Amino acid sequence: VSVYKASGDGAKTARADRSLKGLLLSAHERAMYTRNRIVRMSRQPDAQAPGAAPEMAFEYEETPVGEIFSDLERMYGISIVYDQAVIGKCPVTASLTGEPLNEKLKLLCKAVRAGYETVNGEIVVSGKGCE
Repeated sequence: VSVYKASGDGAKTARADRSLKGLLLSAHERAMYTRNRIVRMSRQPDAQAPGAAPEMAFEYEETPVGEIFSDLERMYGISIVYDQAVIGKCPVTASLTGEPLNEKLKLLCKAVRAGYETVNGEIVVSGKGCE
């Protein structure tokens, strides 16, 4: 991820050519804007999470997909938006351990007859659901 000041010298050029100018962030890093400069900070995984996402067992048996989405949100530090009434209670039995996030989402969406897309940094799940 490239982070740069939204206004000022070079901001318009960086947006136009999508170049990686500014502060480059890696996993478990975040940026904070303070006193006219951007500072790199370390971001520790959620204290309740047992380490990084690949270390957690993603094994589910007849588990409401809403609970699985909550696990993914905690482990990957993302927001998943979905209709709780249509999709959230659909039961899923799946072994997702070792799968990358996009594959987990693809498999879950297939199980509940839905699809997903990333919109403004959030994952939006929509579809018919299981009923």
